[in-house]
Formats: sequence, C-alpha cells, structure tokens
Amino acid sequence: MPSKRDWLRIYHPRPDARVRLVCLPPAGASAPFFRGWAPLLPPEFELISVQYPGRLDRIHDQAISAMDTMADAVAEVLLPHADQSLALFGHSMGAAVAFEVAKRLSGNPRTRLAALFVSGYPAPARRRRTAFHRSPDSVLIEELNRLGTIDETLLEDRDLLAPFLPPLRSDYQIVETYRPAAASPLTVPITALIGDDDDETPEAATRAWQELTAGDFRLERFPGGHFYLSERPADVVALVASELSKADAVAYEEGLA
Repeated sequence: MPSKRDWLRIYHPRPDARVRLVCLPPAGASAPFFRGWAPLLPPEFELISVQYPGRLDRIHDQAISAMDTMADAVAEVLLPHADQSLALFGHSMGAAVAFEVAKRLSGNPRTRLAALFVSGYPAPARRRRTAFHRSPDSVLIEELNRLGTIDETLLEDRDLLAPFLPPLRSDYQIVETYRPAAASPLTVPITALIGDDDDETPEAATRAWQELTAGDFRLERFPGGHFYLSERPADVVALVASELSKADAVAYEEGLA
C-alpha cells in the first residue's frame, strides 16, 4: 500500500472537521499549489492536498504516467481519512484524476463522498485530443508558456527547468492517453468551475459533466484564463465552501455524515 505520508499534505490540521476537502493539482504542479486555501476554509472543513510522485520532496519517486495507476493510488491512501465525509477538488489534469478517484470511492462502502469539484477541464469525452507528451521539449515548453503553467523566470533558465520536465511529461501522458471506461453516473453533486477566458474549457464541453452524475450540477464562471483560481483564491474558496455546506447538509439528512 502506498504511504499516505508520502502522498498527502495537511497544512492546517483540523481533526474535528466535518468534511475533508481533497485537492488534486494540475499537470506539473505539486501539493503547495493549494496551500493558501487551507486558512481560507471555514473551520468545519479540512484541506488535504495530494503530492504526486516525481516532484519536490518526492523528486526521487518514479512519476506516474497512467490514469488508472494514479487514481488507484490516490483512492487507496484516502481510505484512512474516510471516517469523515470527503470531497474532491481537481484543477485541469487534477480534475480528471479527481473524477476517477470519485468513481473508486463511490463504489467503496467504507467511504462517504460528499461532492466533486472539477476545474479547468471539460467532461473527459469532450476534451480535445493532443499529444504533447511525445513532443520535443521546445514544443512542450511553448505549451506551458501559452497556458501560464510555470513562472517566466523558470522558462528562461533551462537548467532550472530540466528537472521539472520529466514529471510534467508524465502528467501530460496521463491526460492524453486517458480514455474513461463506461460506468454508471456518480450520485454526488458535481460543480464545474472555469475561467471565462480559458480556451481549454469551452462551456458546452464543460456542461457535459452534468451527464456524469445523477446528483446536482452547477457550472460557475470566473474572470480569467486557465489558472483563474490562482488570481482570485478567496472567491473560489468561498464558492467551494458554500457548495460543500450544502452537500454536507444533504449527506447529514440522508444519514451519511
């Protein structure tokens, strides 16, 4: 079994929290991507951020390049935290991983999944096909620059950038080779979040997430591009907290919390 100590980061422990919000970073990012969210959440919610292998303090761990391997590992390390309700938030690649983890947790009687938040990512079957994981470094770097994925200073220094590229390429391989298996719709509510200037998440393709749940669906737009959530974290966290409160209330009434 993977070690939860390796995979999970809890920056502001709240042992009495009613719901644990598990955040999955985008391609190339790591657990600290969501660190600033923890103090913004109300005290009844605890933030858990996932640390993928191959970066920061896990730089010597083999990066994962297959969706099933990633989702299986994340779902497994979350089981010890399932004594309280869990919610999942993923941005970009993290949204696809969150969806697959949600499918696994929903089928496990030991877990109580309250909500799924998918950010900056269209419904999996509607994502445009790309193959950047097979491209030369120069092409991959150009794509990073277009999306605003990494700091311009890093882009200008190839020596600093070099260790960043292998796990990033593995992340892109996860997304670009991902073909979701047919499955019953989830029963938890799905909230989709997008930047209104993000070409990666057309509204029609993002609304297709509604077809993947029998629960409630909400689409929320924010000013900004693909990384809109980095520009207005307080607004995004406020929306997430509001939706979590609703989902937790429903779960409590149904005897799931």
